[in-house]
Amino acid sequence: MRFIGSILMLAVLAGLGLGAWRWSEHVRKPAQKAEPVPLAEAKPVDFEVTLLVTGALEPAGVTPVVAVDAGGRVTYAVGDGSKVKQGEVILKLDTQEIQERLDSVQDQLQKGEERLDQARRDGEKRVENARTAVAMSQDKLELTKAQNAADLEKAQAELDHARGEQQYAEGELAKMQRLFEQGLATREQLDRADETVRKQVFSAQKAERSLANSRREASERERSSQMDLDKANLDLSDAEAAQKRSLDGAQHGLEGVRRQLEEVQRQMQGSTMHTGVGGVVLLGERWDENGQHPIREGDEIWQGMQVALVIDPAHVRVDCDIDEIDIRRIKSGQKVRLRVETAPEHSFPGKLESVDNIAVEAPYWHGGTPGKKTFSALVAVDASDKRLKPGITAWLEIVAQSVKGKIAVPVEAVFNRDGKTVVYRKKGGRFEEVEVTLGPRNDLYCAVLKGLSAGERVARRRPRGAS
Repeated sequence: MRFIGSILMLAVLAGLGLGAWRWSEHVRKPAQKAEPVPLAEAKPVDFEVTLLVTGALEPAGVTPVVAVDAGGRVTYAVGDGSKVKQGEVILKLDTQEIQERLDSVQDQLQKGEERLDQARRDGEKRVENARTAVAMSQDKLELTKAQNAADLEKAQAELDHARGEQQYAEGELAKMQRLFEQGLATREQLDRADETVRKQVFSAQKAERSLANSRREASERERSSQMDLDKANLDLSDAEAAQKRSLDGAQHGLEGVRRQLEEVQRQMQGSTMHTGVGGVVLLGERWDENGQHPIREGDEIWQGMQVALVIDPAHVRVDCDIDEIDIRRIKSGQKVRLRVETAPEHSFPGKLESVDNIAVEAPYWHGGTPGKKTFSALVAVDASDKRLKPGITAWLEIVAQSVKGKIAVPVEAVFNRDGKTVVYRKKGGRFEEVEVTLGPRNDLYCAVLKGLSAGERVARRRPRGAS
């Protein structure tokens, strides 16, 4: 039995030793390393925010020349079918009548300016006189206050003196009364002392009435001077208001004449019509007893009439549609890069020429989606190339915004968590979650307006343990 117990004990000890060895081997075994988190550095980046749209190439088309500002008899017309350069004169009109109106309006303008100057001088003189009156009234009020103070001071001094004399007389009367009772003074002396007291009492009462009268008179004088000052201030306000009315009236009349002058000057300028583009000129048609003919010298045209068409077949443009959600990012003059299927590797420069103000729903036969509205836009292509053929599809990259030197990170380094925009900033051997405020972005970069500084590194994917 002892032998069997020893064997069992040895077996238990062996089992425990084997378990301890396996545990130590597990502890010593190196843990599998986690894949490192790729990092990106926040740094100033230049990038562009673009909008991708498609459209179809079409000729730059026909540019109408319209007599927008003037009409009259033609004194010069370019030959029908002539090739012209941009800015070249197409038509000239007789300007005699316009010149007469221009001279008349310029004369009115001179008179209006003279009236304005006169109104300004008259108003300034009246206001200056009113200000002088205010200053004089103010000086008068101050002088009245000073004189009143002196008069009241004098009346108060006289009252104080009379009261002093009264007190002295009363003291002498009391003294005489004691002497009379002791038989050292006569009745006559006592009566004279009593009479002296009555006189001093009367003098004191008179001084009191004089002081009261002086106060009333001072108050009246000061009130009168204040009324004069108030009236002077009111006159000044009236003078300033009258000056403003006079100047406003003269200025309003002058502005009306200036508008007339601008209109006549536009008519004068509009009497010489230029082409805005180069191309071939097709003059408008006129009728006379000999039939229809292109506009020529001596013909009458009217304001608003289309007098010519200029065909510019050497250039193309693109008519494209902008979604309502993107229209706030788009405005005329933005740069455009254009690619076409006939030259997929080449980028043609262009410019956004115009954008419609009203969104419309394209008809289904033009590929429109029911309920979807878009804004029509025209893109002018700067280069003329044989590969730019009307009718082919064009892919447009509109540069909506150019970002220069903004702190930015790759877009994959920005995450949303609990409704907040965050990045995971590398700090030592760990990552910390930082809320950021984002700016412009494109497919590659996102500007960070707040939350990161240049040189800080952030995770390009969410670190392990981050929710």
